[in-house]
Amino acid sequence: MPWTIQSDLQDLGLFDNEDSLLQVKPDATVMLNFSGRTEKERTQQIGQLVQKLREGGRFPSLDGWRDELYAIYGPERCGLQQQREILFKMERSACSLFGFATFGVHCTGYTEDMKVWVPRRSKTKSTFPGMLDNTVAGNSSLILFASPSVGGITAGESPFESMVRECGEEAGLEDAFVRSGLRSTGAISYFYKNHQGLTQPEVEYTYEILLPSKVIPAPVDGEAEYFTLMSFEEAMQRMRNFEFKPNCALVLIDFYIRHGLITPDNEPDYLQILTLIHTDLKLPGP
Repeated sequence: MPWTIQSDLQDLGLFDNEDSLLQVKPDATVMLNFSGRTEKERTQQIGQLVQKLREGGRFPSLDGWRDELYAIYGPERCGLQQQREILFKMERSACSLFGFATFGVHCTGYTEDMKVWVPRRSKTKSTFPGMLDNTVAGNSSLILFASPSVGGITAGESPFESMVRECGEEAGLEDAFVRSGLRSTGAISYFYKNHQGLTQPEVEYTYEILLPSKVIPAPVDGEAEYFTLMSFEEAMQRMRNFEFKPNCALVLIDFYIRHGLITPDNEPDYLQILTLIHTDLKLPGP
């Protein structure tokens, strides 16, 4: 984590006194000392801090600013649904600076003969442009579940609802069709190093949907250039060629394991793969 040079951060006015929101200890431990008592107040505080970090130009990760807020969860459960408390929300590109876990949804659209619909990411995407993707995917800024607020519980968008909406926005799949056929298949969890070398914990809720021959995904919102129907053998070869966005390859591997196409008999690293895509992050989530 690039937090070790405290003098650089002092120039940004982040260490004016002991009551500063951000403190970096001698062992490079990062401490956030919030004075805000509500989620909204803490979100405003962290937003101001991250904006200062961005303006200071010390952290290249913030060059990919998204204007998307991710929910950061605490260890306590709360509310009628006993969901994890949302402590605050933070700009998406800043999460890796603090090691916060992020959450998303991914759906694999497949045919009866086990071919999958694979989109080519737009070349204008800020991350992994032009690479292969999962049929539909969404990010965690949309998965808010429930959070405490003045006056009671404010419901957010569940993973299922997020997935339904993304299927329409990214692939043109009709709402009623998706709701009747979308199937939750669990989740994968893992650590990866982003392009800045920062370790990022991440969870993807996985879904799948069987698409009849008359249903053909098509780009709608510009996230993808086109969709290709791909066999198991072709998809695996393209993974080996590093053509897939890395976490999308993991989702597809999980899909193939679930459907018996990747097995202990044909994959020597089967148990290691299973372990690595179901890592205990030891961090609070929804």
